[in-house]
Amino acid sequence: MDFVNPLMLAGAAAAAVPVILHLARRQQPRHVVFPALRFIRQRQSANRRRLRWRQLLLLAMRAALLCFLALALARPTLTSGGRIAEREAPVAAVFAFDTSPRMAYEHQNRSRLGQAKETADWVISQLPADSRVAVLDGTLASLVYQVDVVAASQRIDRLETTNVAQPLLRVAAEGLRLLVESPLEQKELYIFTDLTQQAWSSETAGEFQRRLSDASGVSVYLVDVGIEKPHNVALGEVKLSADVVSKNSALRLQSSLASDRGGQQTVELFIEDDAGRPEKRGETIVTLEPGTAVSFEMALSGLGEGTHQGYLKLVGRDGLVHDDIRYFTFSVDGAWPVLLVAPKPAAERAWHVTEALAPIAFRKTGRARFECSVIDYHQLGATTLEKYAAVCLIDPEPLSARAWRRLDEFVAGGGGLATLLGPRADPINDFDSPSAERLLPGRLLQQARRPDGDLFLDPRGIDHPLLANFAGLGGDVPWDLSPVYRYWQFDTLDADSVVVMRYTDQQPALIEQAVGGGRVLTLSTPLDYPSSGDGWNELLTSLDCWPALMLTNEMMLYLVGRSDVQTNYLTGDVAAVTLPRDSAVENLVLRSPGGDSSRRTVEPAQGVITVSQTERAGNYQLRAGGDEAGLHEGFSVNLPIGASDLSRAAATALDDVFGDFPYSIAMGASEIERDVNRGRVGRELFVPLMLIVALVLGGEHLLANRFYRNDIRAEADGTPAAAALAGATNTDGGTTASHDNDAPGQ
Repeated sequence: MDFVNPLMLAGAAAAAVPVILHLARRQQPRHVVFPALRFIRQRQSANRRRLRWRQLLLLAMRAALLCFLALALARPTLTSGGRIAEREAPVAAVFAFDTSPRMAYEHQNRSRLGQAKETADWVISQLPADSRVAVLDGTLASLVYQVDVVAASQRIDRLETTNVAQPLLRVAAEGLRLLVESPLEQKELYIFTDLTQQAWSSETAGEFQRRLSDASGVSVYLVDVGIEKPHNVALGEVKLSADVVSKNSALRLQSSLASDRGGQQTVELFIEDDAGRPEKRGETIVTLEPGTAVSFEMALSGLGEGTHQGYLKLVGRDGLVHDDIRYFTFSVDGAWPVLLVAPKPAAERAWHVTEALAPIAFRKTGRARFECSVIDYHQLGATTLEKYAAVCLIDPEPLSARAWRRLDEFVAGGGGLATLLGPRADPINDFDSPSAERLLPGRLLQQARRPDGDLFLDPRGIDHPLLANFAGLGGDVPWDLSPVYRYWQFDTLDADSVVVMRYTDQQPALIEQAVGGGRVLTLSTPLDYPSSGDGWNELLTSLDCWPALMLTNEMMLYLVGRSDVQTNYLTGDVAAVTLPRDSAVENLVLRSPGGDSSRRTVEPAQGVITVSQTERAGNYQLRAGGDEAGLHEGFSVNLPIGASDLSRAAATALDDVFGDFPYSIAMGASEIERDVNRGRVGRELFVPLMLIVALVLGGEHLLANRFYRNDIRAEADGTPAAAALAGATNTDGGTTASHDNDAPGQ
């Protein structure tokens, strides 16, 4: 225990004053002649003892009153170590700021980061002289102590939110490392936070907890600048029906709105021109439900070929603007030319595949995204393949070496080939030529038969870009309604082959190969219905055949190189833009959402340009060759959905992070000052001691009034007998009555 004012302990000597007064003011008893003393003699001894205990009790309380008062004025403190003089010793202080987008939330025209900066400036002004201060934020750009407190204040003033902020607990872990390495004895970590669930997730606490085990001498203060009940309306992720669509089809956009309150909210849809000027293309009104994300859908059509960029935007403004807008990029292509090669009669045998890729209703209205041409196998050798984006072999028969060679050259040049094996792949020895082997995933072995109809396609457990749209449907795909009766088995698959989909017996069904600059997909059962009635499957003929229709489209999109195109990313991702195959561009200009421009080089081997600086949300443009006839590409970057989650962390979440390590939570300057004083000096006992003084004073007053009430009443009666009954005593053992004339309460 230490004392702020140790000289005040001398006041405890005042406890002798009641004793001195008691002894000095003792009066000699008055002698009164009183006959018939038998009754008084019987009571004399008991009254003398009672009076003595009363006087001793009052004397002890009065002495204790003065002792406690002197002790309180000395301001004792309970400390874990050190001396009071260390209160003004230099401090090693680390200020760890949460600079995630959530800290831009505004309340009463002030952001949470602005509130944190203001509080931090005040804390710096309270630090002892010669203290060392480090300021850390989500960028982890400066992991050193500042030159002085002035430099620290300047760095705090320059802090801004960042879309790629490191987790707060990682920032705090670096702060603990700096403090443990500091030679100063007083070490303090200030964490400025909005106390949201995202910031205090135990999933990011591993390194911080390891640092805590070595930080026994560090005082940790959480400065809460959050809002207990924030109000925010947030746009959810924008999901496009496809990143690349045909000019003959519409683009569907799906998103959601989440809010803690009800009401209605208007969402507007904008498309930007080549100069980045927005044009409003639609709006929708969403009825909000408190605490529930409400989905909505919008559509776009009638756009020309090329890359298009736009955004969804909330009408109005709320506390957090970062989630009021969501960007998107997509491309519009012409109808992709696809060559379907089938046995005679080719049109009849290719009818199912043609309808799957370009339904007749879509062809008549100009909305089909594939332009299908059909030939038979005898025409294949004389057909120019280079004008097609992909070729599909429906139930192929043994081909000539020249035909296989032409297909090989087409794929190696960047084309796509789909081979749908059927009953005409016989004899299998005719598929063993070198050119055929390059385009097949392995040697054909035999036909597998499942006449009971208990075999189906089974894409579960396989992660492949071609199946990405199926993954979003979960387990709602009725593959079990389209049985497979026969399929081809392979002896051994090539090492570079990838199984995209299997059957329920785990045999390969759909296999991918990379040949040169193109792709080959091989399906071991056909997607047609032979006129002979000897069907191999019911993939396109069952009553619920939409999964096979969807699979056919996804296969063709993958082969034309557009199903795996990604144009929408999250902040911090590395964006990869694949340029058209016929593009000879080597350098492009990247224009970021902030208006900055930089030159980028294309990777010649892959025709891909990568961009890693995606910290800013918005639309990025890639330009080459001028605005009119040049190359126009781009991509969009958005914040992760969790970046705008303002839900407050529960107390148990903090306990899970800190465990048994002591920490303090403060919401303002007064609470920070209280907690810091307690940490540097200890816990002061002034308040509880003054409470004891008040209790002792009150108790002394009540007891004194009660003890003397009878004596005063006896003197008022004026009779010796009454005086004797009130507490008579005789110091020399005589028969006289004694009256204590001390005033009540003395």
